[in-house]
Amino acid sequence: MSNTAAPSPPPVNDLWRIPAIAAIVGAIVLWVHLFIPKPAHAETIGYRIEAEACRGAVCRPLTASSRIWGGLYACQGRAANIARFGLPGDPREIRARCTAIAGMPSA
Repeated sequence: MSNTAAPSPPPVNDLWRIPAIAAIVGAIVLWVHLFIPKPAHAETIGYRIEAEACRGAVCRPLTASSRIWGGLYACQGRAANIARFGLPGDPREIRARCTAIAGMPSA
């Protein structure tokens, strides 16, 4: 028989390192998310109607409205009405379509 003793577990006073390391890692992750700048992303913030009056192959743009439509379907419905009814008493064909306005909502 040998006189070797079984290995003893680590001392209890060394277990403080586990939560300390977790707290340091958490602080680093929080700092990165708060202080590292994020790139700006452009999003569609509305829709605008663009219309043009055409006679044959010659088209000329009409004055754009400053109104911004919040929804695509509302804009498309209004553009369809403009194209269908056109200008009263004018023989030109009116073409209208919706274009997206890109920008940053936070700006």
